[in-house]
Amino acid sequence: KSSGLQEYIYVSNFLRNTPDFGNYFPKSGGNPPPEEKSEPAPSYFISGTGKSYGLDLFMSYSARRYTGWFSYSLSKSVQQFSEINDGAEIPALTDQTHQVSVTNLFTPGKWNLGAVLLFQTGRPYASFTDVKMDGPITRKYSRMSDYFRCDVSANYNFTLGLIRFKAGMSVINLFDNRNYYDVNSRTFDFENTSFTETNLIPSQRLSLNLFLRISL
Repeated sequence: KSSGLQEYIYVSNFLRNTPDFGNYFPKSGGNPPPEEKSEPAPSYFISGTGKSYGLDLFMSYSARRYTGWFSYSLSKSVQQFSEINDGAEIPALTDQTHQVSVTNLFTPGKWNLGAVLLFQTGRPYASFTDVKMDGPITRKYSRMSDYFRCDVSANYNFTLGLIRFKAGMSVINLFDNRNYYDVNSRTFDFENTSFTETNLIPSQRLSLNLFLRISL
C-alpha cells in the first residue's frame, strides 16, 4: 500500500472564466490582504492512496549449447482519490495484469542464434475526463491493446588472418504486430469550450538490421 500519491488536475480556460469558478476551485496565493483579491489556481494537485500486489515467476535453463529464460508476472495496481469517480478504485497507469518474457539462445559452433518473445497486457489510460465546478471529477479509462512481439537474431563468428569478424542480422517484431507503447493527450482550450484529444503512439513495426563487427 502507498499513501501521499499526487494527481495533477488541469482546469480548462472555459471553467476559469465562469463567474463562480473561485467558489469551487482552490485559491492561489494563500490569504492576501482584504484589499487584494486571490486568483483561483488554474490547475491543482490532489492527494490519494494506492495499492499493488502480484506474483513473479522466473525460471532458467542452461546446457552446453543452449540457454533459456522464462519470466511471468501477475499483478494489479489501483489508486483512489476522493475527488475522482466518488472515491472508487481506478487503475494505476502502470497496471498490467500479465507480463511474459521468453528468451532462447543457441550457440552451435561459430553461430549464435537467438529468439525473444514478449507479451504484456495493455496498459490503461484516461480516455475521458470531465472537471466540473459542482461535482467530483469524472474519469473513464480504456486500455491499449495487448502487446506482443517476437525478435530473432543470428550472427556468425570467423577469422581472416589475425582479424576477427562477426557478421549478423536481427529481425525486430518478426510477425509485424501492431503494438502501442504510450499515449499522448493534448488539451485544446477555446473561448467557450475545451476538449482533449488522445492518440496512441505505435511502437516499432517489422524491421531488419544487419551488422559487421571487426576486431584486431
